[in-house]
Amino acid sequence: MKALEYDSDILVEEFIDGPEFTITIIDDVAYPPIGLKPAPEHKLYDYEAKYIANDTQYLLPCGLNEDDENELQMLALDAYRSLGCSGWGRVDVMRDQAGVFWVLEVNTAHWDDIAQFGPYGG
Repeated sequence: MKALEYDSDILVEEFIDGPEFTITIIDDVAYPPIGLKPAPEHKLYDYEAKYIANDTQYLLPCGLNEDDENELQMLALDAYRSLGCSGWGRVDVMRDQAGVFWVLEVNTAHWDDIAQFGPYGG
């Protein structure tokens, strides 16, 4: 592994091929998911797609059916609560090719998110 050339402590994660979503949580309420769709040349919703590019699409509605949106909101709320978060924040999730949702991270509120996305996430 090339990463071991830089440090003996590494974190290896499975690659998830599929769409990404973000779910805002305010006062223990999960809001509708936003689909994150970077332009084709980005391939991933990375730093450039989020903060620099002006061609990233934020989809609301996110393109999921109602049952899947509800499942995603409950998953996000469960992840948020499991970490003892309160107030408001967001949960980032991807969906793999088999239709399984994977929590990427739970974020507490950040002022950049408020400025960029308002109460809906980021």
